[in-house]
Amino acid sequence: MSKPRVLISDKLGDAGIEILGADDAIDVVVNTEFSADELKAALADFDGIVIRSGTNLTADVLAGQERLKVIGRAGIGVDNVDLPTATAEGIVVMNTPGGNATTTAEHTIALMMAAARRIPQAHMKLAGGDWDRKSFVGTELSGKTLGIIGTGNIGSLVIERAIGLKMTVLGYDPFLTEERAAQMGIELAEFDEVIRRADVLTLHVPLTDKTRNMIDADQFKAMKSTAILVNCARGGIVNEADLDQALRNGEIAAAAFDVFETEPPASDNPLLTNPAMVFTPHLGASTKEAQEKVAVDVAEQVRAFLLSGEIRNSVNTASVSGEVLARLGPYLDLGESLGRLVSQVHDGPVKSICVRFEGEIASQDSIPIVARIVKGILEFQVAEDVNSVNAVAVASARGIDVETQKSPTTEDYASSITVRLEGAEDTTSATGAVFGKADPRIVRVNEYHMDALQAQGSFLLVVNRDIPGVIGRIGAILGDAAVNIAQMYVGRTADNEGKALTVISTDVKIADDVIEKVASLDEIEDVKQVAL
Repeated sequence: MSKPRVLISDKLGDAGIEILGADDAIDVVVNTEFSADELKAALADFDGIVIRSGTNLTADVLAGQERLKVIGRAGIGVDNVDLPTATAEGIVVMNTPGGNATTTAEHTIALMMAAARRIPQAHMKLAGGDWDRKSFVGTELSGKTLGIIGTGNIGSLVIERAIGLKMTVLGYDPFLTEERAAQMGIELAEFDEVIRRADVLTLHVPLTDKTRNMIDADQFKAMKSTAILVNCARGGIVNEADLDQALRNGEIAAAAFDVFETEPPASDNPLLTNPAMVFTPHLGASTKEAQEKVAVDVAEQVRAFLLSGEIRNSVNTASVSGEVLARLGPYLDLGESLGRLVSQVHDGPVKSICVRFEGEIASQDSIPIVARIVKGILEFQVAEDVNSVNAVAVASARGIDVETQKSPTTEDYASSITVRLEGAEDTTSATGAVFGKADPRIVRVNEYHMDALQAQGSFLLVVNRDIPGVIGRIGAILGDAAVNIAQMYVGRTADNEGKALTVISTDVKIADDVIEKVASLDEIEDVKQVAL
């Protein structure tokens, strides 16, 4: 059997090249000059390819690549890889999510200090020949309160460094428990309290529908007038127009950004001329050490996969054979939908995740299903890239226990999966089953039994008093807002205690003000919008 061949098509650190070619077990070829057409033809002779941001693996390049087994991306972003095509072709795509954590954390601290002492502004004035000491009175960070939103890989490193600077750290993270916060040496608080109390506010969350514009005019009005805002996470988390006005109106003192909603920012972006701003052109991962680390990480991952089949940091597949995947496919989809559902319904931090398999599915390999469930729970809540390979590890790092239970017997279905989230005060659960050969359905949400709710789409979940006319009033509000109801389900508890769960399937996402109108009805106890 011939040894595997790997193409390196972008500049990679020497240490990474040496690891790939160690022991002469892999044939390594470095060529950074391929055109798209040349690359497509060349890949027919390679088992793996290592890239950075310079190589674009489009659908056209990847389609029909029968030999290619793995793509290694030295860095976190995989937007230059067509993931659907790679997955369809059976190509594992790996990235290196931890390689830039330290350098991004350090850049956060650097921007924090630069803003606190107005270093860039003082530098520019002195460079222009003006020795001005009176205009640049700064503020000490020691003894101040750092408010941190998101305490994952990068956030936790920022916390360590802030504590070293003798700062008090106040953190918000929907999946951080009191016990884990105490271990980290920080105080856990609600989002609004962090905003209100922070002397410096730093953001470390992904850009999702939930986090887009999470810091806007309302938050700026609640912040201290002396506060500093730092964003080295993602552009779009902060409403830039609102920030510009807040700085010019003196609602906060300064801001330091490494990221913008549009990169590079437009020349007329008012933040670029705002005297209270400090900014850098997305340099969070730009250090020699980080570049070397991602080169080493990607080389080790690609080598392990080609020589032993080990998969690390895959963004498109779990470690499971094609035979098992064919058998478990519907349950993998069901599990991820259940995870997404309970994650969006649950309020507050999660201490544990319990997955119970009943019936025939209990005899199957549960590891890939559990991974997909945990991925569904975490993927919209944490800053890390969560996938089927790293989901359980991400949960463990956050102090969340993952438990699996199995029973060969079941009362209602040939096989069923129940996912239960345990929090400090609340418990949220959902049960699903596969109908026919491949039709995942949700059959229970908390104590409410459902009539086979489809496990995909957009839904409005309403807990209401089980009395005549409620559904009509909800429907009227949605109708007035031009929201089409695709399907509607009503679930009751086993003892019919006078409450019901009304689940409305819609063709579009419902606006917040419409949801508020539904929630304002006297008969309504709770309203949640979820996307599966």
